[in-house]
Amino acid sequence: MKMPTFLTIILSLSLFTSCALVRKSAVSTASPIFVKATEGLEQESDLEHFKQGTPGNLMLLESLLYVSPSDKDILVSLVKGYSGYAFAIHETKYLEDLLAEKENSKAKKQALLNYSKAIKHGLSYLNLYGISFSDLERAVREEGGIPRFLEKEYDDDGRDIDAVLFLAQSLGSFINMNKTDMTLVARLGVAKGLFDWACNLNPDVNFGMCDIFYGAYEAARPRMLGGNPQKAKEIFSKAMKRWPKNWLIHVSYIQYYLIPMAEEEEYKQYKVILENAHNDFESSLLWSPSEKDENLGAPRMRIYQSLAFERFKIIKKMENDIF
Repeated sequence: MKMPTFLTIILSLSLFTSCALVRKSAVSTASPIFVKATEGLEQESDLEHFKQGTPGNLMLLESLLYVSPSDKDILVSLVKGYSGYAFAIHETKYLEDLLAEKENSKAKKQALLNYSKAIKHGLSYLNLYGISFSDLERAVREEGGIPRFLEKEYDDDGRDIDAVLFLAQSLGSFINMNKTDMTLVARLGVAKGLFDWACNLNPDVNFGMCDIFYGAYEAARPRMLGGNPQKAKEIFSKAMKRWPKNWLIHVSYIQYYLIPMAEEEEYKQYKVILENAHNDFESSLLWSPSEKDENLGAPRMRIYQSLAFERFKIIKKMENDIF
């Protein structure tokens, strides 16, 4: 989403202002625009542009939330915004620090801060339905788990699914980045339960987002805690066939399965595939009179593709140390 879009919204809202304060009714009128506009963000193919533009948009949303703290559209936009920013920008930078075994990673700290904001906004969203984090923890231990609990307590429209899905992604990533904290690891079931509910209702969300989570979930956990690398490989393999143009699935397969399993030969095969795809992607960024991008897949994949190639560049740079 570009800043002029937000400035236009602010100018429109100013028609409803009184004494320089945006009234709650004006915010509520405009807030659905933000939810729909997040789809435009997914079409951004320049990760650097996304990095520079997103913080200002999030600050604007925070100011609007201050005016209308129970606005669901603003809350879900903030959950998606902070989660997406942490995952795309800071966790990507942290990948390089992680592979280099660098301690005191600034990128990790920033990712955790933004994931924390996403989690807090996500829980505020659930609180509007009378659901607390303690309720989710209890539901994990009950028959049917969190999916059954949410079926009874929660709606299932697209906005609600997004709120739960990105809360789950933020919580799962936050825990995964703090694997030595057993207090947090014990809550991983909450993240999975939230994913189960959302992915059951919309398994195709974000071109394989659910598959990436479940693949990483099976690959990252030790066998003694129920991890299953073979199952992870099957999940990733099926997802790559289903979403062949979402290169983030391919890179996630490398990151979460091939690297930990030291599968160098298979990595080399995917390296060739990704290098060719990266060349096509880079060519599409510059205008040409014969411009064609139908071979790149759906336009809303662009941010995921851009992110995939940024992580791929990091892995390639570190490959001699990895394998």
